[in-house]
Amino acid sequence: MGALAASAQPGLDAAGQPVLQMCVGNHLAQVGLSRTNILSDSESLVFAARLLEARLQQELRPATARKSSPSDVKNDLALLQQLLSPQPREAAVAPSSTNDRRAQARAGSQ
Repeated sequence: MGALAASAQPGLDAAGQPVLQMCVGNHLAQVGLSRTNILSDSESLVFAARLLEARLQQELRPATARKSSPSDVKNDLALLQQLLSPQPREAAVAPSSTNDRRAQARAGSQ
């Protein structure tokens, strides 16, 4: 992440969710920072996965006072799996539509 993270600027997407904006070559890339936009607003899935991995490392560090709930950790792990999966991005962005497609496929095969 190094140089990219150092040059990143915070911003908001069209829905008002937090993002990091950074220059990658001659292109301005945007990475979503919330659970609601990390999959859909992240132009660099590798960078988004690294951010989420760093968050999980912080959440799982031994500490006297835990700040993250087990459900937060579970949700972050699920997001990381989606970011790292080889499936098409549209399917990862809308898990409910993926489930709808699976249900339709099951119904059609019966």
